[in-house]
Amino acid sequence: MTWSFQSRTQDRIKWLAAERDINANPDMVARTAIERNDVVVPVAQDRIKWLAAERDINANPDMVARTAIERNDVVVPVAQDRIKWLAAKRDINANPDMVAGTAIERNDVTDRLAQDTIKERAAKRDINANMVARTAIERNGVTDRFAQNRIMQHAASVEAFSNAIRGLGERFRQEGGRGR
Repeated sequence: MTWSFQSRTQDRIKWLAAERDINANPDMVARTAIERNDVVVPVAQDRIKWLAAERDINANPDMVARTAIERNDVVVPVAQDRIKWLAAKRDINANPDMVAGTAIERNDVTDRLAQDTIKERAAKRDINANMVARTAIERNGVTDRFAQNRIMQHAASVEAFSNAIRGLGERFRQEGGRGR
């Protein structure tokens, strides 16, 4: 099937209008935006579904990936994996008490690389909250050696920065709060 320039332009306008609707209305599901704007290109429909599910994840901290995927009929596996990863990442960032395993299970993250990045992110978050590297690694189930090394390097950087700040504070106190 060949499309003319005009029909491709019309399809693009429909796609953009549906994306606009998704971004403007947090209650609108992908299906409604697709039908409302007569989006017929399958790739555009898939992208709108993906966008709507990501919007739902970002807008609602209680929503799990499965709900956003089902609500917007996301069928592309790569898009589903991305939404699951985003939801787990959001959970880790929003809840300092949540361990990586809980975020992974809660959002059904099955992709191994995505699981590893969530575990590393959670461990680094814990280190930023003054947790010892080994404890953060164990608490979040980080088994990848390279990730463990990056986490320990992160801990060393956080500690070095903290020591530098303490040193400046001490110097400031010793000088009686005066600048040079």
